[in-house]
Amino acid sequence: MRIDQFWKRATVFAVLGPAALASVLAGSPWIDRAVLLCGFLAIDEVAFLFEQMGIPFSRRLAVALFPLLVQHRSQLQREREWEAGLVLGTSILGHTSSYRLEAVWAGGAAAMIAYPMRAALAVRAHVNGDRVLVWGISTIWMNDAAAYLIGRKLGGRPFPPWINSKKTYLGLLPGWCLSTLSGLVYANSLSISRRQGIALGAAVGIAGSMGDAIESAVKRKAGRANSGAILPGYGGVLDRLDSLLGGLSCMCPLYRYMCGW
Repeated sequence: MRIDQFWKRATVFAVLGPAALASVLAGSPWIDRAVLLCGFLAIDEVAFLFEQMGIPFSRRLAVALFPLLVQHRSQLQREREWEAGLVLGTSILGHTSSYRLEAVWAGGAAAMIAYPMRAALAVRAHVNGDRVLVWGISTIWMNDAAAYLIGRKLGGRPFPPWINSKKTYLGLLPGWCLSTLSGLVYANSLSISRRQGIALGAAVGIAGSMGDAIESAVKRKAGRANSGAILPGYGGVLDRLDSLLGGLSCMCPLYRYMCGW
């Protein structure tokens, strides 16, 4: 990594890292606004990648669906959304196959981005939920950084070119070890046993790495090095959210299961 790129990344992280954690600690409405902003930017970048791959994608439909999928809702609201979904589905079936493909890809992308964010909001709503999310986000970032920085020093067999040839299989181990250790150390603070903390930390590390690998594969398929250019040194918002989306999609339901919520 070049020195100038390192300082760009460090500056962006120094600004966005505390801002993200502050929104978690502040709770609603700040965390809701942060989720919506990140979700809309991520969907826009996903649409760009799909367009580069020549895959039909309805950006407007994805943006319209995301707020419905990510927010907590009452039973009445859920019933109304089911009715709206039936109307939407019926209208899609009556249009061309190209439009149906656009809707399918848009709905799938909106759901994949919304699910981990909605799961995180559900955890935040419980007692000590802010503490759990701060631990989860910090651990995922630590896993991501260790896999990149320490992995480059260790070397080893690289990932296939269609994922990311700059990262190695051996480089995953330091991040997984640190996330597992983090779960063990902070188990009491998370109100779970040490054995559960080890399992949670390991699962978060592995899922975070999978999220990063999936996003890298999509970028390579689209012929792009980054999902966007909004964040100097990193690229796009999705380049920072990939491991978080993977890690949170695993951490939140697993933690709720451990606590019996």
